[in-house]
Amino acid sequence: MEYACICVMESNDFDYYDYGFPPTRLIDDAEYVLATYYEDGHCRNEALKEGNSEERQECKDEIKQIRKWIRKWKLKTKEGN
Repeated sequence: MEYACICVMESNDFDYYDYGFPPTRLIDDAEYVLATYYEDGHCRNEALKEGNSEERQECKDEIKQIRKWIRKWKLKTKEGN
């Protein structure tokens, strides 16, 4: 998950070590990464739909991890309010 978020930050010209946004921004970025698995034409979607069994399983595992991460941090941001 961290690698995926770093990729999103770098693609938007954000410095990983100077990510001065609230946690909700990082959650939004994680939700974007998750959405790419279901976006036609995206390499993650192609791997999920058309990849070999190992690639599809890797995608499913990543989706599960991202969803777990999002649930955890959404709950923590609600607790912090």
